[in-house]
Amino acid sequence: MKWALVAVCSALALAGCATAPAPPEVQAAHFGPVLPAPSPEALANAQLIEGLRWLSRPDANNYIMAYPRDAWFAEAESTVSLSCIIQTDGRFACAAAPDKWPQFDFEQAARNLSTLLRVAPHSFSGEATAGRRFDLRIVFRLY
Repeated sequence: MKWALVAVCSALALAGCATAPAPPEVQAAHFGPVLPAPSPEALANAQLIEGLRWLSRPDANNYIMAYPRDAWFAEAESTVSLSCIIQTDGRFACAAAPDKWPQFDFEQAARNLSTLLRVAPHSFSGEATAGRRFDLRIVFRLY
C-alpha cells in the first residue's frame, strides 16, 4: 500500500500570510540535511513494509515552509512519489520520482519534508523497520 501525505493549504490562508514561502536557503536551514538518496539497486533489493508506527510526520506549517517559493507565486501544484529506505534511527533516505514541474523543484521540497519522518524500530506486526522500503506520495496543493 502506498501512503500519501497531503498538504491542503487554503489559497486565502496562503494569500493572507505576511510573506510567501521561505527562499530555498532558509528552507534548507529549517529542515536540516537531507539524507542521500538510495541507489535504484538498494531500493529494488529492499523489502516493502507496511503498518509503520509513526513517531513524527510533517504538519501543515512544515508544508507551507517547504512549498517551493516560485511554485507558490505561479500557483503550481504537484504530487511527488518517494521511495525510501528506513534507517536504523527511524529516519528516511528517499529518492524522488520526477514530477510534472521540474522547474519548481517539488522533488527537493518533498525530500525536505522527508527529514521530519520518523518511525519506531518495529512495525505494528513486530517486523524490524530498518533497511526496509516504504513508498509514499507527497501532495502539494494550494487550496
